[in-house]
Amino acid sequence: MDAVYKNGLVQNKSFCSQGILDGKTCVLKMVVAISMILEGNGQSEMGYRLFESVREKADRALHSEVVDIKSLPFLVLVVGFGDLLLLVKY
Repeated sequence: MDAVYKNGLVQNKSFCSQGILDGKTCVLKMVVAISMILEGNGQSEMGYRLFESVREKADRALHSEVVDIKSLPFLVLVVGFGDLLLLVKY
């Protein structure tokens, strides 16, 4: 993230501390998190950390009154992740 800031790709230093949370990156993070959880039979620390990195954005999207059609793939993956966690526990 420091390289992103140094190269001038972002102007706000607080953006770097929060991580990259654009829509396509969040979808990618969810796909990788789900894959890691499946591969590890529910035991993947990195998978859980990836989910935690997008959790705030997921909560905002799930609790908003208006859903943007562009956010639907992300929301489907978030719900699928929750269902996956329930399945691997049993």
